[in-house]
Amino acid sequence: MRILVTGGAGFIGSNVVDGYVAAGHDVSVVDDLSAGAPANVSRRARFHRADVRSGELDAIFAAERPELVSHHAAQVSVRRSVEEPIHDAEINVLGSLNVLEAVRQHNIKSKAAGANMVRSLVIVTSDKCYENREWVWGYRENEPMGGHDPYSTSKGCAELLMSSYNQSFGEPPAASARAGNVIGGGDWAKDRLIPDAVRAFAAGQVLEIRNPHAIRPWQHVLEPLAGYLLLAEQLFDKAAAVAGGVPWGAAGVEVCAGAVCPSNKLPSASRQSAAASASGSSPTKTPRWTSTSPGRR
Repeated sequence: MRILVTGGAGFIGSNVVDGYVAAGHDVSVVDDLSAGAPANVSRRARFHRADVRSGELDAIFAAERPELVSHHAAQVSVRRSVEEPIHDAEINVLGSLNVLEAVRQHNIKSKAAGANMVRSLVIVTSDKCYENREWVWGYRENEPMGGHDPYSTSKGCAELLMSSYNQSFGEPPAASARAGNVIGGGDWAKDRLIPDAVRAFAAGQVLEIRNPHAIRPWQHVLEPLAGYLLLAEQLFDKAAAVAGGVPWGAAGVEVCAGAVCPSNKLPSASRQSAAASASGSSPTKTPRWTSTSPGRR
């Protein structure tokens, strides 16, 4: 399958590229290298240095003719969103809108020419897209969007844009994955706990922890990676039945009611049981599109 990944030189995006490449797919990467690194990009993927806000996407889509688009390009720092809210919105809101529109326009042209069309679109946002109510339990798919900071608000805006495209145009069906905090190989971003610790220890400096009393759940990058690939697979197979937003926790994923749901964020135990029956399979599932352990190069 022909797959295009935006932000594929970044931490999570490059791991997604590795997963698709390991499974034998034809992968292309779009990244402006503002946060990613060329060394992160698999040598078996084609690389296009471009900004997702630019008009270059049209030519890239025409050249690559992707069947699946996985959108990871983003401004990822909460602190920078507060310091530069316009920059944050330009990338996370307008960049996502530009990807949505590039996909739509590509499909209009491809349909007229009888060429390959994008059949599904996965947009990776964040669990911070939800209106923060300081609950002790997880947020569900239908919770309202919102945010107490520009970063969270920009992620909620991207979700609303995706929903509007699903409802206004219908194809290709789009789904979002709302993952929490992730750690793992390839992460060298600023204001990240483990990269900050490695940099401080390597320089012989004292590690400064900004919020020492905060407690956060963490998941290794391979956990949401498996979820993203499973979501893409289900979206490709079941189209509109899976389109929408999916929160992603650290305990793995479930196949529920024809869609993908995180096991630690399900609204109820009865839904989990009913979903397993509806799917005709056990609740947990390994995506068939990937190798069992893509890992890092």
